[in-house]
Amino acid sequence: MEANLPALDIPVDFMAGGEIDYDVLRYYTQFPCKIRSAIFFMCTSGSLHATINFSQYTVRKGEFVFLVPDSYIQIHKITRNFRFYFAAFSSTFLDKVNMTSTAFEFIPAISQNPVLKLSDALYPVFADFYELLFKVTECPELSLNTETVKSVLNIIMQQIAPLYSVQQPSGKGKPGRDREIYMQFILLLHENFHKEHRISFYAEKIGITVQHFCNTVKKTTGKRATEIIDKFLLMEAKTRLRFTDMPVKNIAFELGFTNSNFFFKWFRNRTSITPLEYRNGEEEVTFGDEFIQFD
Repeated sequence: MEANLPALDIPVDFMAGGEIDYDVLRYYTQFPCKIRSAIFFMCTSGSLHATINFSQYTVRKGEFVFLVPDSYIQIHKITRNFRFYFAAFSSTFLDKVNMTSTAFEFIPAISQNPVLKLSDALYPVFADFYELLFKVTECPELSLNTETVKSVLNIIMQQIAPLYSVQQPSGKGKPGRDREIYMQFILLLHENFHKEHRISFYAEKIGITVQHFCNTVKKTTGKRATEIIDKFLLMEAKTRLRFTDMPVKNIAFELGFTNSNFFFKWFRNRTSITPLEYRNGEEEVTFGDEFIQFD
């Protein structure tokens, strides 16, 4: 077993298509996968049941999915007639154009609602747009240089912006500063959860008191900030334990635990088993509230 997590990226800056073999998709039912690229896909037939980050979704025809970099996905069930159009941008390209900055305003909404239902009027518009992208990528006369690919990304973001601009975080948090604090927290968490678990770190980075930070996150999401940090950590820990041969003490260190004994206690308190028991298969691989076995 390799020391790296199963990851999904693409070898070129941009790729678009509409035909992926059923057996290829079925391969990803064997383990959770960490998405390195940004993937936009739209279901055109059939259905797929998967866990995306912390929640389970069934994606059907006419639904649009945005997988931001560093998302986790585990496919549980997929119908043989499942088809989708997709556009993907590599992690290397996203680093060059600062994708996080581009999508800043929408990341919290995307994190909570990665799957959106397109209206009957929007679905054919998106389908036509994807088909245009297919033709562009297949045409040798059209050079897809960095600036061209950046323009494609901007067009896609402009298309989905109206969809996500109406998505508000759950809870009763007021718009404006509360939402801005939450967005900053999510961005900081993506970058720092593996090395910083302290609430005070995030509050200080945002420039507010710990009490103000905790109250705002709870009001905006309905969850404590510590719960959100723990979910990120637990997902990464489970993936590394089950799908790498990295020693547990190394996993603990890479996730910001200076003491492996503390990591053992932390993990057991949240899963009822030890990291080694989990690695040895004493619990189903679960990244949502329940695990649905692939048939």
